[in-house]
Amino acid sequence: MPGPWLADLRSGQTSFEPSAASETRGVDDGGDLGLTPRMIRELDRVVSSPGAGLYNSSGRVIRSALLAVTLLAAGCGGGSDDADAGAAPDSAVGMDAGGGCGPSSCGACAPGFSNDDMCVAGAWQCNCVPDDGGAGGVDGGPSDGGMSEAGPSDGGISDGGISDGGPSDAGLDAGSSDAGGLDTGLPDAGTSSCTIDRDCPTGHFCRDTRTAGVRECHPYTAEGGRCGGFTPPWGVERCEPGVDCVAGNPLIADAPGTCALIATEAELSRTPRRFDGHYVGVLTGWIIGPPPACTEIFCGPSMPCCNSCSSGELLADTMTASSGIELRDSGSTPYACSGDNCAPYATCTQPVGASYRVIGRYYATGAGYIEVVSIAALP
Repeated sequence: MPGPWLADLRSGQTSFEPSAASETRGVDDGGDLGLTPRMIRELDRVVSSPGAGLYNSSGRVIRSALLAVTLLAAGCGGGSDDADAGAAPDSAVGMDAGGGCGPSSCGACAPGFSNDDMCVAGAWQCNCVPDDGGAGGVDGGPSDGGMSEAGPSDGGISDGGISDGGPSDAGLDAGSSDAGGLDTGLPDAGTSSCTIDRDCPTGHFCRDTRTAGVRECHPYTAEGGRCGGFTPPWGVERCEPGVDCVAGNPLIADAPGTCALIATEAELSRTPRRFDGHYVGVLTGWIIGPPPACTEIFCGPSMPCCNSCSSGELLADTMTASSGIELRDSGSTPYACSGDNCAPYATCTQPVGASYRVIGRYYATGAGYIEVVSIAALP
């Protein structure tokens, strides 16, 4: 008796497990399918062998495999001299009613499936396929030319470069607005393309991007922000109008700077309210030491420098100035000097009597002071 595949072929069953019909009907010939005893023997031998490959991974009959096996069983595959009576001639093999089968004897498919019947060796092979052509379609193994099976298991990935309705996976992602794709330098979502600054909204300027010929609107940098320095065109930061980019060290080419208002010590002292709370840049100033405060211990000839002294440090426009603006560090601790009555400025936060470029935030409190964010000695 042949294996259960015969009943499966008759009923259109396509699962790996034998159908209930094949287990109960006890089919022992295929006469009603137009198959000769020799064809039954050959098909049973080939289909029952390991790795026969009649079914795909989804449990559906592989059309090309079944057709090849049937042709082999019919003697069309390689010169068999067995000529059983009734063997179907080559012309009886077809894909439609013209293949020698006559009207299809296959019944209707279940809802959601459509007939995909095939005339093989004078007999109809009944087959049902899902209406959506999804999982369980024609398999894509090596034996069928590498066609891909397009089903839900594909996960929306395009087969053969043809879109299958999922998210597009062709080409490179553009910009950082699409969740971490490869940034090609195109403007990010929400920015405006531009040609000149006037094309941009208030608070923005027109800046190059990484793509040649493509420019975007970019916000200005506020006071206290970083600016300048050696940077590619798409990384340029420009200070807001009315504020200058003050390089931290003019002796270093392309040194980065800070957005600040350029002022002199005289301007800060004369109009303190105008600069109160603003970042300022004094391009050239001098640190001077006001008269130190010293202890008044009597020092004998053996210890002439016995008194200790201290002094603050002020920023002035000239080295000979008698007054200036107090300097403080980022923790608001005043710059200061210490020493003795012989060398009152022996140890200072910054050496006195030298010129500097100073950038910091100015406060008009009291006599006014600058919280320094950048200071560089000048020649």
